[in-house]
Amino acid sequence: MGFLNTGIPNDTAPDPLNNANVPELEKSLLRWKQEWLATQYPVELQKVVRRIIDDRDAQPISNAVCLGISGQQGTQDRDLLQFVVFSQIVAQLANANPILLSNIVVQDPQMTPDMRALFLNHGCQIMESPAAFAEVEPNTFLFSPFVEPMYLFLGLKDQSVDRLALFVGNGADLVRQVENGEPDDDDIVEDMLWDVYCEFRDLPCDRPNGKDYNDAGPMQGLQGLDMWWRKARTNDEHGQDERFRFAVYHGFTSTRADFNSAYNFDFGLFSEAFQNRAIYSFIAALYNLTKILFGLYVGTYGPGSITDQQKRYETAVNDHILDVKEGLFSGKFIDYFKSGRRR
Repeated sequence: MGFLNTGIPNDTAPDPLNNANVPELEKSLLRWKQEWLATQYPVELQKVVRRIIDDRDAQPISNAVCLGISGQQGTQDRDLLQFVVFSQIVAQLANANPILLSNIVVQDPQMTPDMRALFLNHGCQIMESPAAFAEVEPNTFLFSPFVEPMYLFLGLKDQSVDRLALFVGNGADLVRQVENGEPDDDDIVEDMLWDVYCEFRDLPCDRPNGKDYNDAGPMQGLQGLDMWWRKARTNDEHGQDERFRFAVYHGFTSTRADFNSAYNFDFGLFSEAFQNRAIYSFIAALYNLTKILFGLYVGTYGPGSITDQQKRYETAVNDHILDVKEGLFSGKFIDYFKSGRRR
């Protein structure tokens, strides 16, 4: 089972756990590697990462960003086990794209000097907060175990998380917190962790209390963590993703397959404004129980070919667009349509 190599080869030193030249933190890390390798979980993790590599074949992961591992007293064992897992994932991903080994950055404002030395010995670059967030891009592996949402979301606010290749962290917990209204950053969570686009698995580990984090068992640093990744997408496919997300946000309830079929009728060639009109009109039709597939609907929606049935909803669409422009309404089209605000 591969892990990140070290600059000073502590794990190959004679009797490293009893070698005075090996730093104590490195010895603790070696013990955690032994604990980890004595379980079935490294093999299970290896299988998941192999799937991720296959799914990202067209756009392999090219950099890794690790947040929230400080090595502070009281969390040191938890942090070291998390680093063991991070190290295994990065080493395996690097087999598919070796450039990754030159692009590993870590950040924690409370990082201890010993932890800093350990990271550097494993080929990682240290960045001062919040610089590492700027390294997050579409082909990034982001490892963020239990970073407080207020800090995580603030740092990711302007980053390309809507195409993020791989996220390992307490994703289900982040989704739950946002659904409960705190913090108010549902757009970022939806971008990162929306299961319409992402595959996800629980991170393999002991879970004595199910998916919830608790202080029980030797693997408490991994409880509650999951893995979310996206298949590599072409620009065309990403464009479809964006329009589908827009449609769902505004009340579209038909299937993804039906939405994709609209592109067979040149929906992707419509102007953005005309795409919006088609989506709004179709949402209104669905609300009024018109039974038709979106793909077929779009097939007769091109400029100059709007059917009488579709014309029924054009007034509502026009009113909505005008009210949005005049600042009279800022919500979803489906809410506007249901509210009776149509003139």
